[in-house]
Amino acid sequence: MKSAFFQQAAGPQLLEKLQAPGYAEKTLAAPQTEQAKKDHEIAMKNLKTLRDAGVNIAFGTDSGAVPGRIPGFTEHRELEDLVAAGLTPLQAISLATGENGRLLQEIDPKLRVGLIKPDYSADLIILSADPLMDIRNTRHIDTVYHHGVLVPNTPPQN
Repeated sequence: MKSAFFQQAAGPQLLEKLQAPGYAEKTLAAPQTEQAKKDHEIAMKNLKTLRDAGVNIAFGTDSGAVPGRIPGFTEHRELEDLVAAGLTPLQAISLATGENGRLLQEIDPKLRVGLIKPDYSADLIILSADPLMDIRNTRHIDTVYHHGVLVPNTPPQN
C-alpha cells in the first residue's frame, strides 16, 4: 500500500478506505480472511499442478471491478503469484500475453486482439527493467501503447 504504483492504481477513495483507522486490523481478524489464505495456498498448488499437466491457464479475471481488484495493479500481482506458484518469470509473462491471446482467439477469432499480428489491435508496455530477472520489474513501466497509439500519461512509478 505504500508504493506509488499501488497508490496511483488504487486512487484516493480506495486508499482512504484502506487507510481508515482499524480497517486493516478488522480485515485481518475477519474469519473469512483465514479461509481466504488457505484457499489461496491451495489455488497456488493447483495452478502449478494444472500447468505442469498441460492445462491452458487464462490470465486476468472476469469478475470486473470489485473491491480488492484494482485494474492496473492486480495484474502485476497476478504475475507475481504465477511466479510464486512455481512458474518462471518468462512462463508467467508468456501465459499472460501470447497464451492468453491464443485463448481469446479460440473463443472468438473475429476479436482481432490478443496477438501481435497484422490487422490486430496492439497494446504494448515498454519496461525499463528486466522482468526476467525479477517479475516485479513489470512495474517499471516506461511507455504504454494502446491500440498501437502512445498513451501520453506518465506511467506509474513502482
